[in-house]
Amino acid sequence: MIQIETESNHLFELNIGTILGLDFVENNNKISEILKITTMALIYDKQINIDLETFLKANKIEHFEDIVKMYPANYYNNKRKLDLNKKYKTYHFWIEEFITPNDLGYDFFFAYKLKQMNLLKIDAFLNYQLEKYYDDDAQEFNRFLTLCNRKFKDEYIDQSKIDTINEWKAIKEEEIKFYSKITYTGDKTHFLKLMYSLYHAGLINHGKGPKIKTFKEISKFFNVDYLDDDTTIYKSKSESKKMGYNKYKFVKEIVTGFKIYDEK
Repeated sequence: MIQIETESNHLFELNIGTILGLDFVENNNKISEILKITTMALIYDKQINIDLETFLKANKIEHFEDIVKMYPANYYNNKRKLDLNKKYKTYHFWIEEFITPNDLGYDFFFAYKLKQMNLLKIDAFLNYQLEKYYDDDAQEFNRFLTLCNRKFKDEYIDQSKIDTINEWKAIKEEEIKFYSKITYTGDKTHFLKLMYSLYHAGLINHGKGPKIKTFKEISKFFNVDYLDDDTTIYKSKSESKKMGYNKYKFVKEIVTGFKIYDEK
């Protein structure tokens, strides 16, 4: 079933808290310096911080120095005055924040996620990232994976995972070749009418979710080009009524086709 709105799966997201948490456990209660520095740059860029005063009150901490004693792994403060009011800021390392392709250091965190991931989960992880963040554009995602492997090979991505990624890419490339040969040769308006019919009959996503986005995704498989604001089908319905056009003609064509199949 085609899912346009992909639900978040914490296992497959580049979650700051999860990545740092695993690193903390794997490195005997320490966070590697390169991961810490890159994370600091990201959360400063995204302004994921809170007033130090607010943090102290929320955690019932009387003195700033007690943060280091009580939360050595969770919080890091560089003791610089960052905002115009000259208030200290503290950065929340354990925050649930998903890193996306537009974020600073995305390629680094992607590679680090692969480093931490179970080999058996790689395929599912790549499928999830492709659908949610690359709009199922396998060519764009495959290119990113190629460059990511090249940049972080050995350092964060071992050979077994590179081989797994390359196998996954090969499968996607074959799918691209296969789907590129599938072409809908009928009337474009009839294609849209068919989509609406299946949708309202509850045969596509149980008749729920965004119609236009769903149809656009399906149309990719049949190489049918049409935009989100395409009004062809609406114009057709209006003109059909004026001209007395049989709007059920496409249904009869489908029934005829099915009869041919059924009689074989």
